[in-house]
Amino acid sequence: IRLGGSGNPNYLIVVGVVEDFYQEPLYVDVAPQLFRLGEPDQLTVKIGQDIDKALSTLSTSWESQFPTEPFYYEFLDEEISNQYDQEKNQAKLFLFLCILTVLISFNGLFALSIFIAQQRIREVAIRKICGAQFVHVLLQFSRHQIFLIALSGIPALILAKYVLSMWLERFAHRVSVDLSIFILCLLTTVLLTVGTIGLSAWRTYQLDPAKTLKEE
Repeated sequence: IRLGGSGNPNYLIVVGVVEDFYQEPLYVDVAPQLFRLGEPDQLTVKIGQDIDKALSTLSTSWESQFPTEPFYYEFLDEEISNQYDQEKNQAKLFLFLCILTVLISFNGLFALSIFIAQQRIREVAIRKICGAQFVHVLLQFSRHQIFLIALSGIPALILAKYVLSMWLERFAHRVSVDLSIFILCLLTTVLLTVGTIGLSAWRTYQLDPAKTLKEE
């Protein structure tokens, strides 16, 4: 390999070829690279498990060879991790917002289910006298909410898949969006909804029908 113009008589001999590897964030595709031996401005050192001892040894050796130059170091894994600080901050923000949304939503759902249960105490008592099992009562309590989840969840999942696919377009190397993740989220939401409603439905179902009908 000759560096410079065609008149340059100096050539570099290729002594090895390595496989592609990443030095830049995954937004950027792997580009051709050339490594040549020259005067280094930094050294890369592989150290063992005892990091403090290794740094102390390196610092002592450095100061003995370069007493006027400060000893500065950084870790390669931390440097690579810092390339994705924006994504990590976004993940923390979205996780916080998701948790806050779930807490507010299910707190309101729980209060609504208690209110509905109070309004349907007489109905539950009559169903229980007629032999209805708790599963049937739970279905009566939750089928409307499950319908609303399906009605709003399916368009939301389609939109979420589209937005996530657009976000992944930023990366030169990316994973495909698996639809099963969104289906799992929808099923988890349904289970949490049924469980929340089931708490108030169970309390109502456990009441004595005779006492309930007498009071009502």
